[in-house]
Amino acid sequence: MNYKNAITMTTLSVIAVFAVISISVSVNEVFAASVTNFKMVDNTYAQVTFTFRDGVEELYFPVFKMTSPYVANNGPSFQLQGSVGNYPYLHEAIDKAYDHRSSPSSFQYNYKQFVVDVNLVKEGTSQKKIHYFDCTVTGASVDTAFDLAEGYVTTKTGFAIIDVIDFACSGMQQIATEQSQEQKPYPQHQVRDYGKNSQKLAEDVHSYATFFFNDGIEKIDFPVFKMNAGFEEKSTQRPSFTVHGIVTSHTLLDKTIDKAKDVGGLSSIYNDDFQVTVDFANDSKTFRTLAYSDCRVDEYKIDTLFDKEEGYTGKSGYAIVEEITVSCAGLTTKNYSREKTDQQNTININPYIMGGFTHAIVTVKLENGEQEKIDFPVFKQTSTVSYVTEKLKSSTDFSYSRLNPTFQLQGVVGDFPILYSVVDKIRTRGQVSGTDFQGLFSVDVDLVHNDQLIRSYQYTKCRVTNYDTDTVFNAEEGYIGANGFALVSVYDIECNGYHPSNPAFESMFIVEKADTESSDDLRSTDKWSPNFKVQS
Repeated sequence: MNYKNAITMTTLSVIAVFAVISISVSVNEVFAASVTNFKMVDNTYAQVTFTFRDGVEELYFPVFKMTSPYVANNGPSFQLQGSVGNYPYLHEAIDKAYDHRSSPSSFQYNYKQFVVDVNLVKEGTSQKKIHYFDCTVTGASVDTAFDLAEGYVTTKTGFAIIDVIDFACSGMQQIATEQSQEQKPYPQHQVRDYGKNSQKLAEDVHSYATFFFNDGIEKIDFPVFKMNAGFEEKSTQRPSFTVHGIVTSHTLLDKTIDKAKDVGGLSSIYNDDFQVTVDFANDSKTFRTLAYSDCRVDEYKIDTLFDKEEGYTGKSGYAIVEEITVSCAGLTTKNYSREKTDQQNTININPYIMGGFTHAIVTVKLENGEQEKIDFPVFKQTSTVSYVTEKLKSSTDFSYSRLNPTFQLQGVVGDFPILYSVVDKIRTRGQVSGTDFQGLFSVDVDLVHNDQLIRSYQYTKCRVTNYDTDTVFNAEEGYIGANGFALVSVYDIECNGYHPSNPAFESMFIVEKADTESSDDLRSTDKWSPNFKVQS
């Protein structure tokens, strides 16, 4: 044996001994990373623990996403994103998955399957615990998050080299947290109010959802409410809505979500129905109530909202949210009258910056003479003089039919009982063909610039064809930045009559009368009274 071979063998022996020692030490050893230093809304973050055959890694990824339906229960999957860090076990699992990418699915190797526990923690208290088992790495890549040229040309943000890792598991289950176990049952008719959320909402209008379960009642102020179906004139979809907010433990709602998952796809087990009322309100008044009946949870997912690299560079942050979709068999509404004031001439002035100082003052007029004036920030004419063309059969000629005038209004939910009353007729009239509609109304839209009337549109024989209420916001900035959220209603209206008015042009042809005395008004001098005397 020469000197070179001796050195090589000795080196391999030392490596082998060191490897054995490393393996014996690493079993059940925990590589604990520090809690994320990123901005996490409500200090809510995901503590992710991987359990491999060789050891355990506890990591803190800022981004956790459920990528498969939770309620459908047909194979859970999820995704993690975060800055490339030191997690040797997970990186080994990624590398092994690549090495065996062409192997049969039945082929077993170390690091192929492992357990993942996701603990969603808020202010140090566990809110949700999700246990994934028999997980595999299905995709992994290193990416760089950045915003086009902004990373190069400004110092406000930059670049983030991140890991994006996808997982698929054979099963999952939610584990009861210490908080949920400590919560005592409360009387069935007692409302558990989780309080007003701390987010900023335009005009302070919130959507309070009250869930009526068999076991009790929970009232939750979700910052986001979205109406999915229920007020479309030609739709046959069941009424449904979606709410979402920062991941939080809700005892009865969480129980109902898990029950929906348990019965997903099983015809032998029945789900429990519940009722929901959604109140659109501020601190002083409730404007409108939607009462949903015979409801079930359709879907549930957890997602993380963020904007490219801004969360990693500190310019912005992350919001780990839960999204719950509910469908129901029935929907009724309740509107609340204004206080007894001169509401026919009262204008609800919008508080927003209007470019060019131009406002759209909308007057809704009912057949009985009632009317309501609203200053909408958004007015869109969606058809006025548009035509539909249709080619005649066996001919080169075309037939033209004029579209009915339509327009759209948008604005934050407010005190508009008359407008809501015509909206609700969608639910009562159902699908009606033709023009024989009941409860038609008129709408005047005045475009006012610097308190001067510039344009006016008179719409007659109108009806609301679609109504939607949705919370608009800009991803994580709604939770982190100063922008916040806005609970906005959208009204699509179709009319049979349309008359535009051009006040400035019309005033050019008004002939003013001269302010002079007519000769007809002069005293008659052809006749003199008997007492008239001429003095000499």
